[in-house]
Amino acid sequence: MTEQEKYPELEVLIAGWFHQDWGAFGDTVEHVVQDYKNAVNDERVNQVCLEMNQFIAEYGPEVETAFKQRWGWLRPAGLGYTIPEFFEELKRILTG
Repeated sequence: MTEQEKYPELEVLIAGWFHQDWGAFGDTVEHVVQDYKNAVNDERVNQVCLEMNQFIAEYGPEVETAFKQRWGWLRPAGLGYTIPEFFEELKRILTG
């Protein structure tokens, strides 16, 4: 299994909604995530939340580096988040 195949729904969320023009989906992280949530079914929401947990578990203390290597254009630190905090915020919005 390749890196791209490990986290397919997380790839959809990050690459599809948080690409370099992510501001087109909304002014805030919350708006962007709500747009994703409105576009997919509950099963996919559950899957992306599971994949975020798995990503954190797999990379542990190297999660910042792993995220940067995979989705380097998105800088959650510039929004005031570590990667675990960013994922927690995404999950809060998705499950709220």
